[in-house]
Amino acid sequence: MILIRAFLFIISIIAIAYGLFIILNPVTPVSMVIPIQVSSIEEAAIVRSLSGFHVACGYLTLRSIYSSSKVQIPSILIYIISFMLFGKIFGLFYDGFSLYSLATALFALLCLIALRIIQIHRKNQISYDL
Repeated sequence: MILIRAFLFIISIIAIAYGLFIILNPVTPVSMVIPIQVSSIEEAAIVRSLSGFHVACGYLTLRSIYSSSKVQIPSILIYIISFMLFGKIFGLFYDGFSLYSLATALFALLCLIALRIIQIHRKNQISYDL
């Protein structure tokens, strides 16, 4: 369980740091993590919004690791990542395979599995005795 929590901790710190880097940087950088050529204000707004989503998910993942709530936060993250993977599957089908798309799908799948394990572990700790 410690390895799963460590993996989730590292993923969440990376998501928060990278999201804040994109949001707070005056010039929208082009990088390998978000491989978008930003050439207009609208595209920059989309990239910054996506980066805000990364920060939010990273924060919720950190909260789920240290939360006293047994099920709530991991459940929300599981839904978010499941639908992201659903979209990613169609993206792989329609747009083809690239190193970026495969890497993000793999990391999302690993994160989903780790969150599900944590959620099951916490559900088993809930006492139903009244």
